[in-house]
Amino acid sequence: MYIKSIACFCMVAFLLIVSLSCRNVVPIEWGEIVEFSMSAGSYSDGDLSYSIIMQEGEYLFSASGFNGLELSIEQQPIPHKEVDELRIFLEESGIDAWNGFAGDDDVDVMDGFGFRISFEIDNGSSFQASGSNNYPADFNTIFNALSFHIADMAFRYRTVQEWGNLVYMKYYVDAQGNGSYIYEIDIDSNNQIHINSRVSGGWPIVDGVFDYSVMEDIREIVSIYNIDQWYGDVRSVPENNHFMSVTMRFDNDLSFSIRGYLSPSGFDEANEAILAFFSNLAS
Repeated sequence: MYIKSIACFCMVAFLLIVSLSCRNVVPIEWGEIVEFSMSAGSYSDGDLSYSIIMQEGEYLFSASGFNGLELSIEQQPIPHKEVDELRIFLEESGIDAWNGFAGDDDVDVMDGFGFRISFEIDNGSSFQASGSNNYPADFNTIFNALSFHIADMAFRYRTVQEWGNLVYMKYYVDAQGNGSYIYEIDIDSNNQIHINSRVSGGWPIVDGVFDYSVMEDIREIVSIYNIDQWYGDVRSVPENNHFMSVTMRFDNDLSFSIRGYLSPSGFDEANEAILAFFSNLAS
């Protein structure tokens, strides 16, 4: 009887393990996407949300960013080819192996990274996966590529902003082993320019109060190198050799900030010009 009980227990345990390992495997029958949503983020890295819905035969794209990643797109019509390309990307990525995944690490952490992805196909097939500090196989490879793909779409369809005159900028770059630099420049009610810097690795130190021409100079750099057009560019490339954060405010009450392993268009040239600007002030 005892041996039979053990054998029975082992069989039940085996079946339970098989059941648990298979319960989340939900095959996808690919077809036209009729709805897509994706959200991801953490306290330190910001939060991003995207959605695509089909209404009356038209695709509408929305995106939003929070906590240091400003992005605003509200039901922007997009061509069918955009969603076709997204479907092809998803189909070829191997993400279908995640369908049904729901991971949640119970470890008590102050700042965990979480994600949620779902989409529906016109044939009734659907996909859903989510995780918080617990991720499916090949997560970094697939998720980073998908994030870049959808962020690139968001950058191309982001809401155009009419910026005013720059009144504040905080510029931070961590050169990953070659030091880091933070330069903060703003203007007070008397049109005096205040600059603070926190640097390591031998980068120029600039602190103090300067006349108004300094703000005019940094505005010119922003204009020449289109730094204000970095708004909404959250196309993260984790293998970048730098982490950056930029916050800008304007006199028409508009502002934006981006941060992450980013390389917005013209970054290298703009970064060189900004470093030269502060080096001249330091000399």
